[in-house]
Amino acid sequence: LHFHGPDDSFGVGWSAGIAAGLAMALGTSDAGRLGVCAADGCDRVHLDTSRNGGRRFCSTRCQNRTKNAVHRARRRSP
Repeated sequence: LHFHGPDDSFGVGWSAGIAAGLAMALGTSDAGRLGVCAADGCDRVHLDTSRNGGRRFCSTRCQNRTKNAVHRARRRSP
């Protein structure tokens, strides 16, 4: 499938493909599995593909950064 015209630039074709993918995700039963990353300062959206539907972070990097910050805060407090 192609989501762009023959004379479109790379950016236009790429954004059209992303828009079509988002429309497909919203139009399926997986729409309830879209979520926003729970890490501070991250506003990325992710599709939760885990078995139990409990994903909170967009990536392992955000998850590790958040867990490290919680660990450091716990060690600082008496």
